[in-house]
Amino acid sequence: MKKKISVILCLMFSVFLASCNSNKHIANNEWTFDSSQHWHECVTKNHDDKLDVADHTWNDGVVTTQPTETTDGVKTYTCTVCSATKTAPVEKLTHTHTFDMSAWEKDGNKHWHKSTCGHDVKVDEADHEFGGWTVKTEAGYHVDKVEERKCTVCEYTDERTISGTATHYTDNFKHDETNHWFECDCGEKVEIEAHTYGVWSQKTAAADDQNKQYSRKCTECEYEDVLTFDNTKTNGTYCVAITEVLKVNGKKFAKVQVLRGTISVGDNIVIDGLNGTFAIDGIKDSKGMVIDSASFGQSVTIEIGTEDGDLEQVENSKVGGHLAYEPNTANARTTFTAQITIDLSNFSGVLNKGRSLHLDLYNIDTGLMMCNLVLPEDVNVAEDGKSYVVTITLPDSRVLWAGMEFAYKVYDSTSSSYTTVATGIILSVAN
Repeated sequence: MKKKISVILCLMFSVFLASCNSNKHIANNEWTFDSSQHWHECVTKNHDDKLDVADHTWNDGVVTTQPTETTDGVKTYTCTVCSATKTAPVEKLTHTHTFDMSAWEKDGNKHWHKSTCGHDVKVDEADHEFGGWTVKTEAGYHVDKVEERKCTVCEYTDERTISGTATHYTDNFKHDETNHWFECDCGEKVEIEAHTYGVWSQKTAAADDQNKQYSRKCTECEYEDVLTFDNTKTNGTYCVAITEVLKVNGKKFAKVQVLRGTISVGDNIVIDGLNGTFAIDGIKDSKGMVIDSASFGQSVTIEIGTEDGDLEQVENSKVGGHLAYEPNTANARTTFTAQITIDLSNFSGVLNKGRSLHLDLYNIDTGLMMCNLVLPEDVNVAEDGKSYVVTITLPDSRVLWAGMEFAYKVYDSTSSSYTTVATGIILSVAN
């Protein structure tokens, strides 16, 4: 009986086991995982259950890509249960820059200290702090002045060139007849100005075969302006001043003073104010001796003969104080430019502009003309020793030429004589 019961119990247990085995989960030995969990898959037929589901348990991780100063690294973590992995970045290595503090780096605007670790890193960068400008190079021949200033921190030197300060010319003037200037050997001319003159003064006196010359110098460049007058003492054109006309035994004579050149028997003359040409038929000196010729400065008597002029004109006219001269060498004019020099050494009065004076064109005691004193527009009273260039207009026409000397005179009624208060020389005659 007991045996039978045992058999029945065994059968019943087997049925139970058979029923139980058909619903039991059987786990896969390999772990399945995703990024956050792992589990065992059930391998029982028609089962899709997950067994042993749990979050990953990460280890401390291992750096699998080393970081550098320029790139991040990589650290890999592994689950201690299922061998799943994950990664995380490892920050770039921290770099401590080093700098050369003993020397400044600089450009035209700023200064700084430069790193010595190979990185393009600057510290202490700031604008320059300049002091004042000082002369580095003085201006010279073809060289402009150069100035410099330094930064008080890094000693950076800034320079500037002062344009237009170079000397492009010599220390001496060059000139022509009109202007003077400084000239460089490169051809550049600067400070071109017209000459400014002082007074005319005698350069050479009239002499045998030598014309009188006057000159004046530019007050800036020493250029000498020279006037040469046709008035040699013995040669060249001749001219005499007539002081008196006489008639002796039917012949016509004239007392004359030779003003320039040489007159000779046989020469022809023109007498100022008369028509025609007259001949010199004879010459006597101051002692009455017959001579063939007379030169500058001599006072002689000439016999006037007929050429193509009317001798009656000579006798009837008032030609004392007029001139006789070589034909076609002079003309009567009323206006001339002259330089006068004031001399008040023998005169105690005042010479005001417009004062009436006696003008002696030939510096002899005849032929005086009343004429108003002429002074420059900005001068009202003549100063002793001063020279003035003026334009003089005569009350009637006279024969004039450049180089002729004259005098201004005043009449002193006390001494019944004339006192010279100015002398002059004709510089040019108006056409």
